[in-house]
Amino acid sequence: MNSERNGRWRRALRLALARDTLLTGLKISLVVGTLLLCINQYAALRGEAELRLLEAVLTYLVPWLVSTWVTVRGEMNRPGIPPR
Repeated sequence: MNSERNGRWRRALRLALARDTLLTGLKISLVVGTLLLCINQYAALRGEAELRLLEAVLTYLVPWLVSTWVTVRGEMNRPGIPPR
């Protein structure tokens, strides 16, 4: 049981670090993160307030994580596809 679980985690990590997964996540993060940053940090971008750096980083990180998670889950749950 544990070796099967470890194998699934290794496969998930391999999928998450695959070039296509990383590039897709980066593209989504740049588009969605930029839109959210403009909405959430509008005053800071106009110079009317200070930029909240942690929030800005999270604004880009969260879409990347969600994209990666969805890609990995989708690949892991595809029927009839042997494990890589």
